[in-house]
Amino acid sequence: MTTSGQSFWAIVPAAGVGRRMGLDQPKQFLQVAGKSILAHTLHRLARTPGLAGIVLVTADGTTHEDIEALAVPVAPVAGGAERADSVLAGLRHLMAAQGEDTWVLVHDAARPGVRPRDVSALMAWCVQHDEGAILALPARDTVKQTSAVVEVLDTLDRDTIWLAQTPQCFRAGPLASALQAGQDSGQVITDEASAMQAAGHRVGLVRGHWQNSKLTEPEDLELIEWILNRDE
Repeated sequence: MTTSGQSFWAIVPAAGVGRRMGLDQPKQFLQVAGKSILAHTLHRLARTPGLAGIVLVTADGTTHEDIEALAVPVAPVAGGAERADSVLAGLRHLMAAQGEDTWVLVHDAARPGVRPRDVSALMAWCVQHDEGAILALPARDTVKQTSAVVEVLDTLDRDTIWLAQTPQCFRAGPLASALQAGQDSGQVITDEASAMQAAGHRVGLVRGHWQNSKLTEPEDLELIEWILNRDE
């Protein structure tokens, strides 16, 4: 499947352990609203028109029975120790099969509330501008910069602050090169956009939605459950 003649695939890194949740299993395998967090994430992505398939990067390189029968094919790949390692593994698999010009949507496994309409908007923006972009939300609260001992150092202009979400969409080849360069230089890679910026690429912003929240700490679970139990 294509969008305006261009191929889009998703990469979902799901090899992490989610230490901040304090669980005895990775957070993406928590059961919420009838299936795992990961299954919710994949099913929502798979309903995006124009998405050709999903590369699922797990610790052992296998899929799980609760994510079968998706609307698009899922290719299982073994991940690495860090997020960037897992994304690179997914990119190498995808480039071997689809080529370096394929558009890649990297999406957090722990963002199960992603809306297909927002993913479609991101894909359309990338095609229109022929450059990468991410979903993000403008900051609503006053933003403070702090010291190491958590004292306020400065108040930032919230009109210039956006909160990054996923998917983050880029061409496979340039993204792989940027991630590898970041690792080689010792860069702390917190998301794909930061690696692309460091490599000199422009990164666009497409407004996302608050339902695309990330499950990071235990108190996030109640909101995630509410989102998943309501209609999109």
